[in-house]
Amino acid sequence: VALGVLCLAKTSEQRRRRAGFDLTVRAALQRCCLRAVSLATLSAASLAALSAASLAVLSAPVEGMAPSARLVSRDLAGVAKFMASDACKRVVVLTGAGVSCAAGIPDFRSPGGMYDTLRPELITATPQERALMAADPVNVVVKDMFMKNQFPYHEVRRPFILGTQAKKWKATLFHRFLEVLDSKGKLLRLFTQNIDGLDFQTGIAPDKICACHGSVGQAACENCGAPIDFDEYCSLVRTNIKDIYGQDASAPKQSTNIRCKKCGGNTLKPTTALPRVRIVTVRVDPQPGADRRPRRHRFFSAPRCPRRSSKPSRTTCRART
Repeated sequence: VALGVLCLAKTSEQRRRRAGFDLTVRAALQRCCLRAVSLATLSAASLAALSAASLAVLSAPVEGMAPSARLVSRDLAGVAKFMASDACKRVVVLTGAGVSCAAGIPDFRSPGGMYDTLRPELITATPQERALMAADPVNVVVKDMFMKNQFPYHEVRRPFILGTQAKKWKATLFHRFLEVLDSKGKLLRLFTQNIDGLDFQTGIAPDKICACHGSVGQAACENCGAPIDFDEYCSLVRTNIKDIYGQDASAPKQSTNIRCKKCGGNTLKPTTALPRVRIVTVRVDPQPGADRRPRRHRFFSAPRCPRRSSKPSRTTCRART
């Protein structure tokens, strides 16, 4: 609400009058929002006043818009009635892991998810890499880790990759609801954070789907970008990557690298986004008698000032340890 009010405050006075907003209510709401550091710091009375003022703004009539185009109520029934009406022309949807949990796909952080079930001791990795994964499971899917060692990513994701090929998971009722929206010509765009590819099992045109984090249903080289047929890639995963979960008796006992035919790198993977880097803090006990004061390490040499050669330039870059 605060973001909406601050954005509306930037519009011109003429546009606000044309939109038919009550300037008195809007000004009061804006002052209430600006005084609050965050919604968490608001008292119950302030929060109730903010909600009431917000409802007054949203319920204000807008010139040129029929009364039926307004929400009759701010609950699920009211939203559904509006979306089913002819007044609703375009719908943009943003989805996350919650819409795929009903298909049986656990998310990363829930009980039974990747982070909860990760066992670094079973993964083909160096002791240091296992320590990093034990400290933070996100390191399994970090790009720096993958470019050095593809096995943590592939061994953890093996069931997900092969299950996607076999279409083990089906589109949920929510995905079918989006399909209905699209069939009625109302779905403008679907932005999804999910990598399961369930949205592509529907009849929604692929150009309307934006998979923000990529999809497990496609594969390419992370190094050179050369694509590979997904079925061929899955065959390599099945024969080259061991099963750390003990679900596939035909899996190899040891993992071997999957190489890109174009660049020769061990960097073939699904086209999912990888975090660039994880910052790991390592505490090293100083030697007895050593200086324990924090030190500043200079990453770039300081250019000397032409007039005062004894002092470094203000552009010196330093990092705190």
